[in-house]
Amino acid sequence: MHEDAKYDFLLSPASTRELWAQHRSDDAQTIAVVRAALKHDAREQVRRNAVVALTASLMARGVPDYIAALGDPSLIVAAEAAYALATYGPASLSGPENEPAMTALRGDAPLLRALLASPSETARFNAATALRVIADPDVPLARLLGDDSALVRREGLDLAAQRTIGAPELAAIAA
Repeated sequence: MHEDAKYDFLLSPASTRELWAQHRSDDAQTIAVVRAALKHDAREQVRRNAVVALTASLMARGVPDYIAALGDPSLIVAAEAAYALATYGPASLSGPENEPAMTALRGDAPLLRALLASPSETARFNAATALRVIADPDVPLARLLGDDSALVRREGLDLAAQRTIGAPELAAIAA
């Protein structure tokens, strides 16, 4: 990997929501450049923003890109990819379950659980969302329910509703 100035447009200071909106209508040429940035640029922010841009422009059609990004050396990029897969993997009103997406999330559950210790609130939230979507039986609910972030705690509550909880989880809820 190397830094390439042609990908600098992905170094946006905008919020994730604003970045997503900027790339909602990307044409095929821009999508190809964004995909190349995801695969080849050395900068974590460029690759993370490339995932966001692809989710805006490709949505579910980008699942192969998101699966590949789960293996990114940056946990921030992997967490963003996990969130995209959690968005487009489960069955919904817009379509059936995307089996490759769900299989990838289940296969990377240990990585997702490790991301719950990240100092990045966004990474923890993205990982918690993916773990909830796959109803991971090994996720430490007490960690989710005791997180500093209300967003992560909400994912923990949603996951807790899917399974039987024990004393550590009850203590975390009471705290």
